[in-house]
Amino acid sequence: MDKKLSYLVTFFLFGILIIVIFTGCITEEQKSTSNTIAEIIQPEIKLDTPSILPNWKDGQYHDYSGTMKMLNGFNEEYPDLVKVFSIGKSVLGKDIWCIRITNEKNNTKKSSCLIDGCIHGSEWEGGEACLYLAEYLLINFDANKTITHILNSSEVNIIPLVNPDGRQADSRYNDNGIDLNRNFDIDFGRIRGYSIPLGKLFGRIKISYIEFPLLHKLFPSFPLWVTNCGRHPFSESETQAIRDFMKELENNDFSFYLDCHTAGLSFGGPWDAFKPPFEISKQE
Repeated sequence: MDKKLSYLVTFFLFGILIIVIFTGCITEEQKSTSNTIAEIIQPEIKLDTPSILPNWKDGQYHDYSGTMKMLNGFNEEYPDLVKVFSIGKSVLGKDIWCIRITNEKNNTKKSSCLIDGCIHGSEWEGGEACLYLAEYLLINFDANKTITHILNSSEVNIIPLVNPDGRQADSRYNDNGIDLNRNFDIDFGRIRGYSIPLGKLFGRIKISYIEFPLLHKLFPSFPLWVTNCGRHPFSESETQAIRDFMKELENNDFSFYLDCHTAGLSFGGPWDAFKPPFEISKQE
């Protein structure tokens, strides 16, 4: 009996020993793990202050006069960040307004960029995107470090309405019936680029576009329609204004150009239809 009891006590003590050993290992492992986590999270990561979004309502569009009112309001509210000026005139004599946003108190050398919209007057959202971006930059300056850095180191030029006459008429074309987006000198007047160089016939007749349903049916690769790209590159006052303004920016570390349209839901690189005249880098 004593022998059996001795075996039982030995077994019991052995069990306790096993429990103590494994418990110690687990505790030690947990301690080691917690120390590792503490070491990882020890450096405090300071996040940027979340940016503020403009308080816009759906359907609240800005026509030519509404755009002017908004730009002038920005100029009054943020005099040290905003300069509003005209880069030229439309066919009907409307000013093509540009808002330049930068910290004017910072005189260090800055890069520049150009963002515009509504070169097709019926694509309203392109102009709205420009106005929204302008307000977004202004309300976040000195509140968000990223935006503050952008406006300290660069000049952001925004032209909401490249085609003010078309915007007022809710037309893709300018008042001469020309598709301004086809009036530049790259790949001008090519049918494959959905354009044809007509201009105003006899200086009076507007033919904004031509359809080719039969040819397109027989040869699917042939465009269904082409737009009037003008008699020659930069024949229109609006594209002349954009060209001349870009030449001014070339002297100020001109970094990129973005043209806002509706409603492809994508970013398109230049020379989408043809071979580019030079290699486009991966970053572009």
